Amino acid sequence: MKKTILALAALASMGMANTAMATDTNVGQAVFQWAGTVPSPSSSEAGYWIVSADGGSILSATDGVMIFDNKAGEIKLKSATTFGFKVVTDKTADGATFNPAEDTAGVAYKATLGGIKAGKGGLTAAGGDDGYFAVTAGGDVLSTSTAKDFIADEVATVSLQPAVIDGAFTAATEGDVWTVQATLALTTTTAAL
Repeated sequence: MKKTILALAALASMGMANTAMATDTNVGQAVFQWAGTVPSPSSSEAGYWIVSADGGSILSATDGVMIFDNKAGEIKLKSATTFGFKVVTDKTADGATFNPAEDTAGVAYKATLGGIKAGKGGLTAAGGDDGYFAVTAGGDVLSTSTAKDFIADEVATVSLQPAVIDGAFTAATEGDVWTVQATLALTTTTAAL
């Protein structure tokens, strides 16, 4: 098996060299970001691509929006954009150019939360939200210690929810603009083409 590391940057995917290992193959990382206002806040390694849900483009997951409720000063996350993606093999295995007509073979993969940062006023700092936000994939809350499995061609849907359902967002006040950034580590046991 080949061990590959994939870092999905916010806007682009870039190829890196493969290294051989006899363990699970690391597909890489995917970075997601949401911003929403409280009312009155890619790169890829040769061998794989992290693509949009329809497989038509490299994943770009930076335009997420959060919508908050503010009822008598009790602020809660009402909804957040859901991003969809899947992992496919790079038919040429060169990591140079994604071709949606040829790079279509889906692979099974696992997603683990690499980290989450949140902050108000456009500043992103780890722990700035007092642990309010949780990242979900496929409807399950992700953690840094447990991987969520996805079968080949399965679209992972990534979003945000409060860590405590119906919990108030005590770190937020009226007029705050919040930003949340999550990094997912993606791995596969499928050998690259």
